[in-house]
Amino acid sequence: MQDEPDAQSHMPKQYNVLIHSTVRKFLTKLSREEWARANKKIELLKQVGPKLPEPHSSFLDGELRQLKSDSNRLIYMYSKKHEAYVIVHGFKKQTNQTPEQDKAIARKRVKEL
Repeated sequence: MQDEPDAQSHMPKQYNVLIHSTVRKFLTKLSREEWARANKKIELLKQVGPKLPEPHSSFLDGELRQLKSDSNRLIYMYSKKHEAYVIVHGFKKQTNQTPEQDKAIARKRVKEL
């Protein structure tokens, strides 16, 4: 009798995603529709990980990337220490360029991990 394959071997890999407490607060302030769309982007990150392409994600600076959901941005990076993607900052983008202030907040939170 041949062994049956493990049920988990057929499941696609899921990447771990951690969300900083300040980002959770940011997400709760979004409208229901904005929250649903942002949550879909987070789920895509869990499913696709480092291969998540434009228009969903883009390189930002150094190790930082951003999830794009409408005008909302979620800055994240991969933490080897936590073996997870960590979303460290969320903000509503109002200009073409990501403000340096938002990048600085994200970098500070990365250092605190």
